Parts: sequence; structure tokens; C-alpha cells
Amino acid sequence: VKREAVKEKLAVMRAAGLDTKAVLFAPEGMARFYTQIVNPKKGEKFALVDVAAQNTGFIVISDGAPVMSRNIPGGIENMSADPEVLGQVVQDVKISLEAFEQESGFRPVKIIMTTDHAAVAGMANMLAEASGLQVVSMPYSLAVKGGKGLKEQLASEFLDESALDVIATA
Repeated sequence: VKREAVKEKLAVMRAAGLDTKAVLFAPEGMARFYTQIVNPKKGEKFALVDVAAQNTGFIVISDGAPVMSRNIPGGIENMSADPEVLGQVVQDVKISLEAFEQESGFRPVKIIMTTDHAAVAGMANMLAEASGLQVVSMPYSLAVKGGKGLKEQLASEFLDESALDVIATA
């Protein structure tokens, strides 16, 4: 990320009256955000599957921090064009979970899907079957304060954007 791009986004935040105390990499920000929503027990690990426009983020979180992060090729646009991509992504998530368990000796207690889009319909069931874990759909837009129209706009227009990018374009 270019320094000027970050400065520009921070200027937008200041202009909106928001004080920025830290800038986190996406896995760190998502880990903190979803830890507050999920409220896991101390030491309990959970995984996030975040399907964006071109790729899928996979993050294992423990005590509010990412302990494993992987970018899996294949996202909403790819799945919409070729439904077989969905199965490939599910298989890659399964492989990632197995690798995490083998390396750490721990297994997440559940998977949180952060995307609620027609292209991922059925993905929660596929992930549950492949992993043996509970899969919960919990789009970040659920935590956004605003009307139904705003939430629908977030879901349809900002497939591959961070919250900061969404704020910067508002």
C-alpha cells in the first residue's frame, strides 16, 4: 500500500471528525472486529472465511489476534462465472484448517463466514461437511448501524473493499 493512499484515507477520517489511533493490516482488524462480535472464551480459536471479489481470506483467530492467515485464489466474481470455483475454495479452506491443526495441535471451534452473497450460497453447508465444524454466517454489515438500504448497498457495491475504503468513498 502506498503511503500517500493511506494519508489520503486518514485525511478523510479526520475530515469526518474521527480520530485514528492505529492502522491495522486487514487480518488484524478483522480479528479484533470479529472477536468483539463472537466473544469467544479465552484461548478458544475460531476461523474466518471472507469471500471478496477476487479472492477468499482465511484467518484463524485466538485471543483477538490472527494466528494464521492465508489468501486463497477465487472470490465472488470467479464463483459467479464458474460454480466449480466454490468447491475449490472449500477444499483449500479444508487443507488450511488441517495444516493449522497439524502445526499447532489446536482446532478452531467454528468457522465464521463474513460474506452473504448469492455466489456463496451453499458454501456454509459445504464448509461444515468438509471440516466437521459449525459454520455461522456473520456478515460484517450486521454490525453496521444504518438502514436496510445502506446494508444492501454495502453487500452489493463494496465486495472487495475495506471499511476504510467504504468510508473514504462515502
